[in-house]
Amino acid sequence: MSETGAHAVYQYQAQEGPKTCGVDDTSMNETIMTKIDFSSSSQEKQAFLQSRKYIELYIVADNSMYNRFNRREDEIRQRIFGVVNFVNQVYKPLKLFVALTGLEIWSNGNQFEVVTSANTNLNRFSEWREKVLLRRKPHDNAQLLTNIDFDGSTVGLAWIGTLCSNTHSSGVVQDHSPDYIAVGATLAHEMGHNLGMNHDENCRCEASSCIMAPILSHITPRTFSSCSHQDYQNFILERMPLCMRDKPSKEEIVSTPVCGNKFREKGEDCDCGSVEECTDKCCDAATCKLKEGAQCSEEECCSDCRIKPAGSMCRSSRGECDLSEMCDGRSATCPSDRFRMDGSPCSNGEGYCYKGKCPTFRSQCEAYWGAGSVLADNYCYQSNRRNCPQTRYGQCTTLYCSGGRSSPVINGVGYCTWGECKALGSEVLVESGTKCADEGICENGRCTKTPTSNQAAGCSSKCPEHSVCNDEQKCQCDEGWAPPNCDTRAEVESNSSYIVLVVVIIIVVLMVVAVAFVLLKWRKRRLSRGGKGVTNPTFNIQKQPPQQPYNPQYPPGRPMYPPQPPAQSHNPQQPPGRPMYPPQPPAQSHKPQAFQHPAAAPPPRPLYPQVRPQFQQPTATHPQRPMYPPVPPQAIKPNYRR
Repeated sequence: MSETGAHAVYQYQAQEGPKTCGVDDTSMNETIMTKIDFSSSSQEKQAFLQSRKYIELYIVADNSMYNRFNRREDEIRQRIFGVVNFVNQVYKPLKLFVALTGLEIWSNGNQFEVVTSANTNLNRFSEWREKVLLRRKPHDNAQLLTNIDFDGSTVGLAWIGTLCSNTHSSGVVQDHSPDYIAVGATLAHEMGHNLGMNHDENCRCEASSCIMAPILSHITPRTFSSCSHQDYQNFILERMPLCMRDKPSKEEIVSTPVCGNKFREKGEDCDCGSVEECTDKCCDAATCKLKEGAQCSEEECCSDCRIKPAGSMCRSSRGECDLSEMCDGRSATCPSDRFRMDGSPCSNGEGYCYKGKCPTFRSQCEAYWGAGSVLADNYCYQSNRRNCPQTRYGQCTTLYCSGGRSSPVINGVGYCTWGECKALGSEVLVESGTKCADEGICENGRCTKTPTSNQAAGCSSKCPEHSVCNDEQKCQCDEGWAPPNCDTRAEVESNSSYIVLVVVIIIVVLMVVAVAFVLLKWRKRRLSRGGKGVTNPTFNIQKQPPQQPYNPQYPPGRPMYPPQPPAQSHNPQQPPGRPMYPPQPPAQSHKPQAFQHPAAAPPPRPLYPQVRPQFQQPTATHPQRPMYPPVPPQAIKPNYRR
């Protein structure tokens, strides 16, 4: 399968038989442990899972590859570059960049005998890598590429869940196809095993076949299944492989630069991905060059295409033994990650700083056995040979704990328990840097001396104010202070002014809204005071027309009463005693409301319970002018407030 379509080579491969991976998940008799970050919190693990990670890959092409390509090393290099480029495309959705930082071709013969047994080759290659290659060139993962035909249908083999391990972060791959993409799919498959992925079984795959299928399809897979995504996530959260944090420099990459792979390589100013996916306003995706006027792009000390001022934090501290890095104001690249000097006390004196971490027995016991687990008593160490013979004696060898869960938190780890004692298998050593004895640390199973806290304090005493001595015994500025002298405060970034401006605008808007609300409430209250004084529905009258012109007989300051009607013979005689009037409604205003002439005849008055006969309204003699009741006596005159 080529990048553009089908190729006849797969018809030939199908006739040869299926290509398979030699990994048998059920045949792994021992668990290989990688370096685990015990001191990381759940929040830091989730942040690490979402962040971009890197693998520094080293590929070895054996002598059979050299002979296959007629000793033309350039052709071998170009083929391997294509393989790695395909692997990068596969791992891109996982926010993982595979950087080829090392490549060697065994032109003068193999460093060890390469045979047809994939398992034998894997063991030999892993041993050679640990003893020879790592000492010569540090890296995260190594793969052997050979033209030797492996036994059976196997075309690759690798350890499971061992990335970042010095002993088992490796795999072997057969160059089984003329198409480099098919070989790239196999290499991506074996690296997937190193990342904790198992073979697909009852998984959801968007294509006809996925990368971790046990049998290589005639259609080259390019994606991972749902199971692979879950396995990878579990590996990251459980193991926290530290080496994946390190971003290689563009000078370390030996492959040909590829514009669009989201990694800045030699000759590139920036790389924001393909033209379709690029969202960087500072970078031209078509050329991987900075746009006009831009000083920088995606670097940590770059903001809005400009280099950040000196003292701006570009990498925050990940713990009490880690140091925050500051921009120097001249470069867009953040300085390398530095730590407190080894031997500095940490965790309230429970441990020493060691390579940026504070490993303690308690943190390791909790990492394996859960909350509440602590270092076991001496009894467990003394009785281990009788109860758990596969473990080793010594404070820095096997990790003995008590309390916590009945089985390890991490699956696949050998262990044994007796009484309150719990021990992991012999393959799990106490983490290097753990405090032991008096001012000592564990290293490779032994308690050795380390720089004391006095030495660390002596180094820091030589540094100027607002700085501390790092692991290189150099003075490094504290957070918020600008290098190199650490004597000036860091400048406020331009983004901060935008934040302040936004806050001010929000405050002003809220104040305007509050004032408008108060004015609205005040206006409503004023209108309610100047409206109708009668709120009792019993006395509610229809809307009245405008008041009559001013009459000097009735000044505005005095209440107005209707004139007394003329005597009428047909009116009923008033019985002795005071007449009964409806109760006066409560005053709703400081000033009494003047009576006004209604535009039409008023509605009939409601009936009230009567104790005595009451007089009815006199009948109007003139329809054009309504008649009013007589003026009430002075004794019952309402008390109006002026």
